[in-house]
Amino acid sequence: MMMPPPPRTPSSLRDLLARERVDEDDDDAPQLAPRPRGASSRSRSCRHASPPPPPPLATTTTTREEEGEAAGAGAVVSVLSAYAGRLLRDADFRRALRDKCAACLAPAAAGDDDAGRPVLANLELGIESIERLASDNGSASAQAQAQAPRDAKIRSLRNSIRLLSVVASLHSPRPGAAGDGGGGRTCGVPNSHLAACAQLYLAVVYKMERNDRVAARHLMQVFADAPGLARRDLLPDLWDHVFLPHLFHLKVWLTKEVDLVADWDADDRCRRMKTVQRLYNDHMDSGTAQFAMYYKEWLKSGAAAPPPVPSVPLPSLPWNFDGREKNSASVHRTSINRDLWVNLSHRLHH
Repeated sequence: MMMPPPPRTPSSLRDLLARERVDEDDDDAPQLAPRPRGASSRSRSCRHASPPPPPPLATTTTTREEEGEAAGAGAVVSVLSAYAGRLLRDADFRRALRDKCAACLAPAAAGDDDAGRPVLANLELGIESIERLASDNGSASAQAQAQAPRDAKIRSLRNSIRLLSVVASLHSPRPGAAGDGGGGRTCGVPNSHLAACAQLYLAVVYKMERNDRVAARHLMQVFADAPGLARRDLLPDLWDHVFLPHLFHLKVWLTKEVDLVADWDADDRCRRMKTVQRLYNDHMDSGTAQFAMYYKEWLKSGAAAPPPVPSVPLPSLPWNFDGREKNSASVHRTSINRDLWVNLSHRLHH
């Protein structure tokens, strides 16, 4: 009996990573309706009949809305992909990010959790592998390409994905919850911080293979896993562009609270501002995580309608306000400007 031919070895990492793209599309794939009985016979008997009338055209308003959603999703991918691409082109920027990730691992040096050492080793090996590939990709010389065959690059990227995915799986933030410090620790390091660093370099891997949509989603996951770490330390400039426009009302609230206690005595001012700062950071981290998941889900559905826009109210202080304080703490909910991403994308590319 003739044996079936062996499966073809994929020649591109794009083939190896296609499963992630397929998994995203399966949920949104249209289901074919069953053909009614007699359809085949009717088609044969009416072979020369006039074609059926075309379906009615969608309204102009609906078409414009769909075009706007598609343009917005494309702009999101473009902006985030361009940022991930900077990691490939700019060696200094890449070195700075690696130093920041190394700072996240600093508490592990004083820890005695030997069981968690393999996790840290996975992260470090994955980062080192991507660093080498990014350096080779940046040189782009014929000699470098000859020394690093395509098959070797595929194996290295596949191994990096495996190592980083293990670390990224340590933390699964709840929707809308700020992940910093939660979800356990490994060798004294919050799992949320380890996962954020792994997601950052996974974004670089997919950018190498020009899978911009998946790279953008991994970049958003950095802010979902560790919003405080991402906005203050890892990617503050990206946070300013992407998240601050949606959370600016929190900064306005903080400024008003600072002005409110300017003439208070030192003890009362310090006590109140300690509470204000804690509430501000909690709401800013929670809002960042919510919008990160919002954009990640929007990118998953592609040009379809995005999910509901998150609502991030102002903090409420745990005591009664007088009239002046009530004005400063009026509830304000976030809104989203769909043109924000399109305009930002134009500025970054022109």
